[in-house]
Amino acid sequence: MTLQDISYIAASVLCLLTCGLLIVLLGKLRRQEKLVNALRSELGEALARVTMLERAKGEKPVETPDTVDAEMLRAQLKARSLAPPGGSAPEKYRYLASMACHGMKAEEIAEVLKISPREAEQLVKLAQVARRSD
Repeated sequence: MTLQDISYIAASVLCLLTCGLLIVLLGKLRRQEKLVNALRSELGEALARVTMLERAKGEKPVETPDTVDAEMLRAQLKARSLAPPGGSAPEKYRYLASMACHGMKAEEIAEVLKISPREAEQLVKLAQVARRSD
């Protein structure tokens, strides 16, 4: 056997080992994909059950991060703050009142407007009082 024959054999063995390893990894990847799909299915079913229970109780469905995009709200707030004011209350407070009317909680509003949760709670209560008096 020549040195060239030995190198061909070694290259062939290395190629076979690499192919075997890739096949094993592909099998593990497929198992993981099945697990992820099963978990997604369970999550969807759980969210459907929660929504059904909330509707039965007469409450609003839980908003997921997909339904309320904080970055989008911040961008809208920034765009509105650049516009000339059109009402008696500062834009930030009118926007807060609008978010509160749409069912957002004070903690969520505080995060979007980057204010303290206590300040957001107080402002939400003031907006509710102002709405009742109108």
